Amino acid sequence: MRVAVMALANAVCLLLLGSIWALAQSGASVQLCQDALGDRLSLERGRANLTLESADTYPISRGVEGVRGKALLSQRVEFNCRVDTNTGRVIEVTSAPEAKPATSNLLLSATPAEHREALKACQEYVRNKIKTEHGDVNVNFETAETSPIGTEIVGVKGRVRKSMGGDSATLHYLCRVEKATGVVKRGEYAREP
Repeated sequence: MRVAVMALANAVCLLLLGSIWALAQSGASVQLCQDALGDRLSLERGRANLTLESADTYPISRGVEGVRGKALLSQRVEFNCRVDTNTGRVIEVTSAPEAKPATSNLLLSATPAEHREALKACQEYVRNKIKTEHGDVNVNFETAETSPIGTEIVGVKGRVRKSMGGDSATLHYLCRVEKATGVVKRGEYAREP
């Protein structure tokens, strides 16, 4: 009986030590990923303070662990890392601005059904025009308002924010979209006065 109790106690200790080691390993992976992400973003955007908001580890293969989560720089970014736990180095780190479909979906759902295609066409046109003229910037539509202009045209206007790194600007956009075809007849944007 005493041997069985001792064996059980040893097994519990080994399980606890294994769990503590796994947590320490995951914590090390998160720290390595955070450092690599900070270095990468500093190279891309200049020196900046990075705050990790969330980080979850997940197994990829033997000796390789993944870390994914969200971090806040001048904007929220989603990141993913692959960490070689045997050598303690980051194999790969990727990041992208946090996807914000909720704002676009809210704008779209608040738009009358007969104007939704015009709104989508206008915002796509403005997004492409901003990216063509300003490079690979983030474009987030903040407001949208539609109105009929005669029977053939839908007017769309609102505010849009373009940002890259710590630099951002709020712009006003305006489109005239053909109702039947969804073709943008006129589309423009300008900086807020």
